[in-house]
Amino acid sequence: MESVLRRKGYAVRSRKSKMGKASSVGQIRSKLAKLGESCHYFVGVAGHVMLLDNQGKTVVDTDPRKRDKRAINRVYAVYKAS
Repeated sequence: MESVLRRKGYAVRSRKSKMGKASSVGQIRSKLAKLGESCHYFVGVAGHVMLLDNQGKTVVDTDPRKRDKRAINRVYAVYKAS
C-alpha cells in the first residue's frame, strides 16, 4: 500500500515507533494528535486499513467500529509530496 501512495505523489513515513506501547487504534488516537504534524495517518490493522486526520479522527475506515480495540500493525504519516 505504501508504494501505491508514493506512486500517486505522496510521501509516506513510518510513525509506529513514536506510538510507544500503544497497541490498539483507540490508544493511538490521542498520541497522533500530540505529534503535531500537519498530515494524515494511514493505519493498518488485521485485514483492514483506515485513514486518520492529524487530530486522530477517522476519515476513512474499511470496517468502522464504535469502540476500537483492534491491534495496529503499522502507522504511517502521509504527506503531499512537493
